[in-house]
Amino acid sequence: MKERVDSDIINTPGRDKLWLYFGLSYASWLTLPRVLMHEMPDKWQEKMAKLLNEYNEFYNFEPLEIDGTRVQATKNGKLVKMPNYLINYRHPSLEIDKLKSATCKNGLRAAMRNETKMQCYVYDTKD
Repeated sequence: MKERVDSDIINTPGRDKLWLYFGLSYASWLTLPRVLMHEMPDKWQEKMAKLLNEYNEFYNFEPLEIDGTRVQATKNGKLVKMPNYLINYRHPSLEIDKLKSATCKNGLRAAMRNETKMQCYVYDTKD
């Protein structure tokens, strides 16, 4: 295995942005609801599919000896029922629109009309 030297990590804007995405949380996993990903513009979905395929090609998960993972919803540290609109990816609900912030809704409309780059990727879960 090649030893990492300081010069290997000096110019790493992608790595830095990914670390910043997680902020100061202790999160070990990133979980994205499928139904919300399918609500994004088609160009975004194409890029996401490409990245997920690259990720799966890069790592061999067979040695882990697990066949899946489980996601559970929590509120105030206690388990709660997962909202149906996040589970039912085949029939998205209008409830999903409530998750989009005003900035994101405007960016999404512009992206769908003009195939422009969408500026908002964060969903606001507050009313």
